[in-house]
Amino acid sequence: MTNDPYQSPMIEQFRYARRDKPTIRFFSGPDFGLTALGVFKDSLDIVEQEFHCTPTVMFPTGGTPQAFYRELTADSHFKWRCTLNVVQLDEYVDPETELVISKTDPRSYADELARTVYEPLRIAPRLRTTFRDNVDPKEACVSMNIALAKNCRRIDTGLYGIGPNGHLGFVEPSYKWMTEGAFVSKLAKETREANAQYCEEHGGMPTHAVTQSLGLLTKRIVRHPMVLAKENKADILLRSLRGKPTPRVPASILQDVPNVSMIVTAELLEILKTELPIKQEAYNRMEHTRHFAYIH
Repeated sequence: MTNDPYQSPMIEQFRYARRDKPTIRFFSGPDFGLTALGVFKDSLDIVEQEFHCTPTVMFPTGGTPQAFYRELTADSHFKWRCTLNVVQLDEYVDPETELVISKTDPRSYADELARTVYEPLRIAPRLRTTFRDNVDPKEACVSMNIALAKNCRRIDTGLYGIGPNGHLGFVEPSYKWMTEGAFVSKLAKETREANAQYCEEHGGMPTHAVTQSLGLLTKRIVRHPMVLAKENKADILLRSLRGKPTPRVPASILQDVPNVSMIVTAELLEILKTELPIKQEAYNRMEHTRHFAYIH
């Protein structure tokens, strides 16, 4: 990687605004991973400039963010190595023991994030807020809620991917979409089918998970949500942005959340241009983060 994304003209910025709804900004460029990295670094930079503190970030797993993680861990300009505070978005429950899956299990999201992000960035275990493993899922959720209240109080940047049914994290379509705090989620059929290929060789696909609730978004605990999406999520993304927010499509809550940035591929952007009234803006590295508000 030769260019610092701060200075690169590769990022395009688009504005999607509806009456009485917060503005959502879309960012795209020829390289999906570098685009995500540029917007990510901007969000952390504003935290440092405005609040003079080390940022706290919530990372997802899955296939979509992998290009971003490769660029992040290889970036010599990333100045928060060793100091970043990180929070785990979700984790599987072992279908055999009915306990939160062990961090040594190949299916573990905590293990995956440690290998792909935390260890390359040299983030010490004391800076990682993760779900407790090998314990009852409800106990793990209580522990996570206590840890967030004690250690974080806010998440400066929360990264999300959208599932095939519109889930964020493992908040599946259900009445629980507005739950506050971490909770135990029953995985939907679409989610299990989409993730089965990664689990079948290691004990089978789990039926449940522990996950952070959408209360992190509605209560503004996540100050700058970033959503990463590729062209295969075009249909569900459009469903999420049209009509009223509904528990049938959990990602539709993003319509009511301020300061959302969507990182999309060029192919997905072309689809969105034909379906949504989005307008191109000049890319301003501070524009999409200037509305941060400190939340206790």
